[in-house]
Amino acid sequence: MGLLRKLSNILMGGPAGTGGDVGWYYYVRCKRCGEVIQVRINPMNDLSLSDDGKSRFVRKTIVGQRCYNRIDAEFRYDANRKLLDTEITGGEMVSEKEFQIYKKSQDEESQGHDPVV
Repeated sequence: MGLLRKLSNILMGGPAGTGGDVGWYYYVRCKRCGEVIQVRINPMNDLSLSDDGKSRFVRKTIVGQRCYNRIDAEFRYDANRKLLDTEITGGEMVSEKEFQIYKKSQDEESQGHDPVV
């Protein structure tokens, strides 16, 4: 019974022993305001089969919190679910390191302001 529960959790994205989050994370910078947005793709739910019957793709509309600019992204994968290509309108892919730097700068900026009373 434990094996079935673990398999179910893996397929449904729940906890599975050591990990639990099966999501793939990408980072996109908005071309309008510079906000770096974390994008999560669930490989068990979000992938659609391409017309060739082998490769897969995901289309996402990404909206940040700063300017609400709409960023359209398409992620294309091979039959083994390895990322092949991305096409992004209104933004650009950046590294996780750039996301961490952006996040840290936002945290420091918010701590530097006095709370409104």
